[in-house]
Amino acid sequence: MARSVKSTKEVVSRNTLAGIASCALAICNVSRAGDTPVTMSVSENNHLSLQVFGRPLLTRDTRAPISESLIGTESSQCVSYGRSSSAAGSSRVDVTKHDANWYTVTLSADTAAHGGHYRTCSTCVLNQCVGIFPNDTSGSSSATASAVITVAFDPEFAHPRDYDLAISTSGQLPSLALADKAGNVLPVRRADGGPARLPGSPGNIYYLTASLPSGVSNVGGCCSDEKTGSSTIDVRLTTAPILFAAYATGYIRGGKQTTGFKNVGVLLLNGQVHCTGTVVGKRTVLTAAHCLYGYDVKNMTFVLGANYQYPDPNGGPIPVVDSSYPTGPVFLFNPKTYEDDIGVVHLQKDVTVSLAALAKQPPDWNKILNQPISLLFVGFGFNVIGGEQVGAGIKREAAWEITAVNNRTVTFSVPGVSTCYGDSGGPAFLEASPTALLLVGITSGGDEACTKGVDTRVDAYATWLGDKII
Repeated sequence: MARSVKSTKEVVSRNTLAGIASCALAICNVSRAGDTPVTMSVSENNHLSLQVFGRPLLTRDTRAPISESLIGTESSQCVSYGRSSSAAGSSRVDVTKHDANWYTVTLSADTAAHGGHYRTCSTCVLNQCVGIFPNDTSGSSSATASAVITVAFDPEFAHPRDYDLAISTSGQLPSLALADKAGNVLPVRRADGGPARLPGSPGNIYYLTASLPSGVSNVGGCCSDEKTGSSTIDVRLTTAPILFAAYATGYIRGGKQTTGFKNVGVLLLNGQVHCTGTVVGKRTVLTAAHCLYGYDVKNMTFVLGANYQYPDPNGGPIPVVDSSYPTGPVFLFNPKTYEDDIGVVHLQKDVTVSLAALAKQPPDWNKILNQPISLLFVGFGFNVIGGEQVGAGIKREAAWEITAVNNRTVTFSVPGVSTCYGDSGGPAFLEASPTALLLVGITSGGDEACTKGVDTRVDAYATWLGDKII
């Protein structure tokens, strides 16, 4: 579940309930979605340093490819003899941009050096050297091709979303270093061997530096040294599963495990717990838009059961075939503010559980707020005990009261209980009768500490959902 204090700013007081009721199904304060919350860029740098006898050190630092050579000034007395030292080198960085979050960088660095030799004489007689003093000289070359891949999170995105930075290399092994904007060194891979996880808090910046050095040196008039190298680094940035990206307590606080709510299941992304969803059609699961936006739903599956590792009979994992969330013109999911945070996924096959009943007309929110009447929240998540993540993907339930209502959301702040990471997309039920539950809310956002929460009102999107349920 994405957490943000800012998402509670849309709270309105109880005194405005009458005024907002007429706006529940209308176009009210519809904002337009922003750009991606993260950008990826690459900068190149080529360095070359050449040294030979009798010439000043030659250095070059530039983004453009470099290729240089130097010849020494060795000169023997009396008669031509020996050879000049020499050095040559090249450095090049080639960048291929496959898409906004996928780059391939090729580093090439070549160096060559030849030692030199000349002699001095005590005197020259008829162009012949008398009293020979041999002198060996050296040549040296060093080159480094490097690139800095920058991952920058937009400071205007109120809801943090973590990303995985997958790095693969071929050819010569390059030097890799990952750091945040404060200069803190980070591991380029997780302890389990997976890609580096970059916490996506607004304004975070990360730098991956890849470099390939080459250097040779040679002395004397007989020999030479050469070194060539090339390395290809493939860097891809992908959104991390919401639950496993959390690094924090991620369960319904104050809740308890449950084997009920058979139509509430868990969405997996690449086999990892991602979000919660509720079956509202034979092949349709209702969830939050932020669980779908920016993700490849073809990598998602849906599981029914009290524990995602032990599905109910015929409970999956069931592949997700497509998804939908508001894209305008009436409703439009905004990834910066999480406005219109509602979505559905369609499954590859029918499920056999009873369908959750949706609130198609606004329930009496004034009564729910003022009596007050608790809503029943259900979600999957994990617990943290002794610093270890345990109990991932276990269904939990808890009930609490809402504290405010907006035209398309409800909010709550109840000590000791709240939705949290991994509960995203999960349902809030209203007990419409002793034998019937009505799905009235979808877990959307909240604060980092999981003490406040925001739910999307299902009734506000009845027209949008109409043709999405199959």
